[in-house]
Amino acid sequence: MMDLIKEAYINPIRSVMVVDDEYPTLSNLITGVDGSKAEDKQRLQEVIGMCKDTNNNWMLDVHDGQFNGTGDVDNLHHSDLLILDYHLEGNGDFGRGETALNVLSSLANKDHFNLVVVHTKGYGDQGGDDGYRAVFKDIVFYLQKPRLFQEVPDKVLKKAKIEEAIDAWDAEQAGILDTLIDSVTDMDYLNLYSSAINPVKIGHDVRELQELKTLYDTRPIGEEDELDNLELKFLQWYVLQKKGIKLKQHFGPTEFYDLQWADNDYMWVKAGNLFVCVVGKAVPTSELPDKLLSALKHWRPHPHRLLLAKLRHKLDEHGFTLANSVLSKTHTQAGWLRELLNVRGQDLEQQAWYTAQSHLEEMSWHYKDDLSQYLTRIVQSLMCEGKPIEEIEARYAPAAVLINNFEIFKSSNAFNNSLPVEGKHLTTGHVLKNNATGDYFLVVTPACDLVPGRNDKATNIEAVVQRLYPISAAVRQDSDEGTLEESILFERCREFVNNKQILFILIDGSVEIFSTISKLYKNSNPSLTSLAFANEGLWNDRFELRSYNLNLSLTPPQVKVCDYKVVGQLRYEYALHHSKVSGEYASRIGLDYVK
Repeated sequence: MMDLIKEAYINPIRSVMVVDDEYPTLSNLITGVDGSKAEDKQRLQEVIGMCKDTNNNWMLDVHDGQFNGTGDVDNLHHSDLLILDYHLEGNGDFGRGETALNVLSSLANKDHFNLVVVHTKGYGDQGGDDGYRAVFKDIVFYLQKPRLFQEVPDKVLKKAKIEEAIDAWDAEQAGILDTLIDSVTDMDYLNLYSSAINPVKIGHDVRELQELKTLYDTRPIGEEDELDNLELKFLQWYVLQKKGIKLKQHFGPTEFYDLQWADNDYMWVKAGNLFVCVVGKAVPTSELPDKLLSALKHWRPHPHRLLLAKLRHKLDEHGFTLANSVLSKTHTQAGWLRELLNVRGQDLEQQAWYTAQSHLEEMSWHYKDDLSQYLTRIVQSLMCEGKPIEEIEARYAPAAVLINNFEIFKSSNAFNNSLPVEGKHLTTGHVLKNNATGDYFLVVTPACDLVPGRNDKATNIEAVVQRLYPISAAVRQDSDEGTLEESILFERCREFVNNKQILFILIDGSVEIFSTISKLYKNSNPSLTSLAFANEGLWNDRFELRSYNLNLSLTPPQVKVCDYKVVGQLRYEYALHHSKVSGEYASRIGLDYVK
């Protein structure tokens, strides 16, 4: 797996930016104002040697860490790898590296994926590993907003007499509150918060609270009732609350959607579009690529993340050749351009998307073999470990995701079955919701009959829609009572999933399952209705449109007006299937059979 990760993240590196306030820059050397020391130049020479190594062949630029504005920071993400010193304020190895922390937070917000190695001596007043581990802790805290436990309510404070007990304890051991707070390390505090357990319910035997429990067990008793009767669960809640207040200033201003970290020997942090590992200056510069690779391996990026990283590299490396290959099909390109030039103005954006899709399809075929073989090697590498499939899956998805097989079933099928709504007007496969009744309908009229402008005199356009039924109703049997349990619903959906009558549509962020007939076990008939849509089926900016339906059951017949919203869309091949099936059903030819 190490080679596959290297192929996705290390091999694509072509340029390196090193940021260190002690390194000489090209600009300073040219102007003659360089004040760097001989040992700093020697360290930079080591970086140059690493970049020139035949295994790397990287371009190098040097920045002195003096940023005059956000634009100065922004250009850092144009490099493929950033080697960052932590202390850039010119005060040696002391103090919090605010500049470096701001740089990392800025890079995590970029669209470009940023690899960073923080190569640092750490804090000068903390020796050995503790120095750069403190830097790692600063980074972890700064890349998240404050994590504060709920405050202990006043009624609990009074009833449990927590503060009275600590006052009595302090009379025997001065400064005991600070000792209690410091018994939980900063990183252990984050681990406890991340467990999402109410602080009063956290088990006393967890590793992070062992020192606090030891202090509690050895408290002086027999002097004050408040201290004798103090409960550990309330003490740990109070201490964790105070610990959070003490740590609040160390957190940053931005929340990142996928913050992860490992504070073991690898010391890496993943936040937004940033991956950073912290390495002590005792590690030779030449070993930084290997340290970064080891941290990436420990991160265990999802196989599909590796695939997409590989694709980005392929596009970057061979994009020009690919473009030439696609453009060399001159007759095809002429046809696509002709379609764009002849389309009506209101349909230009949609046609442009069709053309873009055609180019994307050409690209996918160009890379088909390389990408499929790469993903094959990833899967083979995982299977060669000899671990159960369930254990491999658990590396890449939370237990709450893997245990929900029904949601996995729905989401996977929804991706295959449907698309986000596109276009400006109705077409085959659009899913409509009746604003008044909440019922859902599928447009099954062929797309060629729904193109606006086909009739210069008409302002309405006719479409046949097919009623869709919630799956919970469609799979019910006569013997069922009450609401169907999810396990039964899942089992029955799997039973009918290949009968071509079930749809999976993503609506407002969740997957809804529908049936095209009302009773799947009774093989009932589809319900089709012909509607006339105003404005030639063009919807407004809220995806809404109006329809008219002639109600012949009334005397005299009346036109019923209904408003609909476009909420989903089938992929073309699925839409075509339902259009064909419904068309065959609606246009049965009468034959003179004798009953």
